Amino acid sequence: MYFYHSQALAIGGEIRRPISHVINVPCASSLSSSGGYQSSKVGRYEIDNILSFDAASTQVSGSFDAGENAWNSMASCVVENFQMQNVVSAKRMVAQFAVRQFVDKAEPEIVPTGTQFEGLRINGVAVNVELDLDLFAQCPTYSSFKQCYEKDSGKKAQLDKICYWGKNAANAPDFLKERVGWIKDPKVLPESNGMVVGSLLKSEIQAPGVQSNGYAITIPGFGRVYVGEIIITPKSRRLSMLRFEMRCPTEGDIIGGGPVEGNGSRYP
Repeated sequence: MYFYHSQALAIGGEIRRPISHVINVPCASSLSSSGGYQSSKVGRYEIDNILSFDAASTQVSGSFDAGENAWNSMASCVVENFQMQNVVSAKRMVAQFAVRQFVDKAEPEIVPTGTQFEGLRINGVAVNVELDLDLFAQCPTYSSFKQCYEKDSGKKAQLDKICYWGKNAANAPDFLKERVGWIKDPKVLPESNGMVVGSLLKSEIQAPGVQSNGYAITIPGFGRVYVGEIIITPKSRRLSMLRFEMRCPTEGDIIGGGPVEGNGSRYP
């Protein structure tokens, strides 16, 4: 028996100041544990000139492929012309996972094929976003990703810089200490409570008037945005294209372009 689990959201979270607003997710899709298909679309969406997008769509699906002898599923989210506080905007964001669980394999293969940013801007300036989709395609299982990190010094150095893993954890800024300060062994993949938290980014984003710390960008008078944040477990992946921690003058915690999640479980 196999239980599918895929979901996709366009946006979610809450605003606490200057207004109180809990986002009732306007475009969400969730897959039945027995598979199938669901999709959702929404047009123009706006919250009091704080955030907006022109359109969004989500879809999830799951089925068994007899030819491959594998359960397949996918989760996808597309957001068009997104903007947050006139500070961060994106012409298009796509968060997407394809999941394949072979009957004779213990771990699923999960790849972010199709995930992309188009026209990301910070403070009105176009920024270059380079996602390392090759790494996650070449290491589709948890064990292969772990092996790559612990055996490939070049990829380890890249991930350490973007995610503040390894020896970089000791030099993390204070706001990241809670997330990486517990790392004791810089040689192994930093897993805690069954999760590894990192990013799809291949290199830091550079923009005028901001401070980049790996995939975390601090914007004065706005707060922070985490780009391409991914949560990895042995059986699942969860991706948020933009996760905001806004602290002044607007306060809130919001995810735009996700989260999108893909996984599945066999029983017994």
